[in-house]
Amino acid sequence: MHPITGAPACCSEGDGAHCYTFSALGNDTPLYTLAAPEAQPTAIAGETNLPAPIRRRALAVPTGDPAAPARTDEAY
Repeated sequence: MHPITGAPACCSEGDGAHCYTFSALGNDTPLYTLAAPEAQPTAIAGETNLPAPIRRRALAVPTGDPAAPARTDEAY
């Protein structure tokens, strides 16, 4: 895995108004979390504590109001 930092997000308008790509070639590329240490040494690691791909559901947390758009989880 090669980290890319400071890359601009380009809107992929052909896929939708809320679709972006971070690849200069326009490839579908997963985004990974920057692993954060647990607060306590005995704590169980969660998604944000592991260098794993970010799931779509983590980026689209429902607000409870069907008319309101989904929001991003604060952990990301």
